[in-house]
Amino acid sequence: MTSLRGQVALITGASGIAAATARLFVEQGAQVMVLDKNPENLRILMAELPEIETLEANLLNPNTSTFAVEKALSRFGKLDILVNVAGISGRSYGDGPVHEASDEGWDMVMDTNAKTTFQMPSCATCSLPFHPRHPEQKTAADEVVHQQNQVHPRQETCKRPG
Repeated sequence: MTSLRGQVALITGASGIAAATARLFVEQGAQVMVLDKNPENLRILMAELPEIETLEANLLNPNTSTFAVEKALSRFGKLDILVNVAGISGRSYGDGPVHEASDEGWDMVMDTNAKTTFQMPSCATCSLPFHPRHPEQKTAADEVVHQQNQVHPRQETCKRPG
């Protein structure tokens, strides 16, 4: 991995893959802000990585994505990297095998795992830097990494926070 020194990352989630990503990014020199709805997850990660910034917020709140991007920009002056890792299992909402799944559990999982991975890039891509391999293009970064290693292409027009 190349050095991330001088880069600013916003990571959704504060445990599991998100925590591992935060550790790696800090190790590589990035400034990191981690967002999670669970204050205990944030406390544990901050005890291990005191140099990170944390933000307790629920991505299911429609204003959280904009607020998180604005908070990162306010704190660091820029945003270079967005990593969407926050996600939940339907089993934590009483769902088991698909034949036992409830509409409520399905909606909660889809809102958390799919809808939020759309909302964050929609708010953040206008703030991401121009792609270093294509400086002639007047667009922001070409992709945003999601938990499932899917890529969110940069839209030609984007919604500005606010």
